[in-house]
Amino acid sequence: MADTTEIEKYAAIMKEIKLRTEVINLFLSGERDAHYVSTTVETIGLQFRKLSELIDFSSLAANRKRYSTRICRFCKALAGGNTARKSRTH
Repeated sequence: MADTTEIEKYAAIMKEIKLRTEVINLFLSGERDAHYVSTTVETIGLQFRKLSELIDFSSLAANRKRYSTRICRFCKALAGGNTARKSRTH
């Protein structure tokens, strides 16, 4: 079961996702803008990029133990691959 800090991190990320979604909706509805079209479009794009990152981070926060196990295996495999590569080139 997830500990309290993991749940709190996940909840905080979800809150930020909700707020950024509200910003996107305000800009798309025309209620808010960034003074001209290019910066308005860039702001909306930035919010979508941040949403994508936040979704990734929330997944990591919710599955920290599973992620830690897999990243350790990946790092070991990568380190082993680097060693093999070095031995072939020398």
